[in-house]
Amino acid sequence: MVKNITKFAYQVKNESEIAYILEKAYHIARSGRPGPVIIDIPMNIQKKIINLSKIKKYKVVKVSKSKNLQKKISDMYKLLKKSNRPCVLLGGK
Repeated sequence: MVKNITKFAYQVKNESEIAYILEKAYHIARSGRPGPVIIDIPMNIQKKIINLSKIKKYKVVKVSKSKNLQKKISDMYKLLKKSNRPCVLLGGK
C-alpha cells in the first residue's frame, strides 16, 4: 500500500535481517533525493532474541563518477551555444 509513496518499503520476516534492512533503508532514504522509507517489524519479530553471529550487514555499493564528466559538460555547453533554438529536458526517469 505504501510502495507508491516511499522510496523503500519492507516487512521484516526474520530477526536476522533486521540490521541489514535498517542499514539499507537508511542508505536509500539518504541517497539521491532524500525521501521516506517504511519498515514493518511485526511484534513476534520484535520480541525475539537476536543471535548476533547470524546478523548480515548491508554493504553500500558506491557508484563511480564518470572520469570524463567535465569533458561531457564542456561538449554539451558547446552544442547548446551552437544551436538556434535549444530545448533541454531535465529530470525524470
